[in-house]
Amino acid sequence: MKSTLLDKSFRILERIAAARTPVTLKELAADLELNTSTVSRIASDLAERNLIRKAGYHSFVPSTGLIRLGQAALDTPLLRSVSELLKERVTELGVNGAFAGLDAGHLVLLCAREAGGGERKVPPLWDSPLAAAILAELRDRAMAESFFETSVAAEMPPPDTGRAREQFLQWYRAAAEHGYVAINEPRREWSVSFPVAAGTDVYGIALYGNGAERCNIDRMQFECSRLASRLSSMLNGLR
Repeated sequence: MKSTLLDKSFRILERIAAARTPVTLKELAADLELNTSTVSRIASDLAERNLIRKAGYHSFVPSTGLIRLGQAALDTPLLRSVSELLKERVTELGVNGAFAGLDAGHLVLLCAREAGGGERKVPPLWDSPLAAAILAELRDRAMAESFFETSVAAEMPPPDTGRAREQFLQWYRAAAEHGYVAINEPRREWSVSFPVAAGTDVYGIALYGNGAERCNIDRMQFECSRLASRLSSMLNGLR
């Protein structure tokens, strides 16, 4: 991609939005390989639009303007329809559910519902199987490796990454072979993840919960498959 002013601005926004602590001008310039004066000029413009704000001397964090844009993007007719269908099914089944997509190698949670009908954030444990189902549908092993390195390995201590990588790639292979990922660990959690095709885009749907020993995993696979099919039809019809 040509390094235009717009491209540089988006890269700076993405870097600040993804950080868990304030990001300095020096860090932005080094990480993005940009001139410090260029970063300073763009950051000032972004702060003026209330997309970022100063959190200290030459350091920045996301501001309410950026958060407002993200919230507005989630409140679309398409996602409202998905959320209502997900709410209906998880309430009837007494399980939890999440719908997500991928962007730049990261899983993006688009909506999640718990059995009682409320919204919730999907537990990190189920991020990886859901991503594996999406990536397998895309037939992109390289992207799967990249996802693990940027989104999974970054969240765990180095000694655990080897075993975790093999587990993630096992989920990826299972999804490529069977079309879904099912996890059922006695006395722990269970989950089922299916891809959801919408034109050239691929999303993912997961049903999950606690008490795996009480879960009929075959029933959940059937229900998740039906839900994925309904969502695919809905999304294609709304495009």
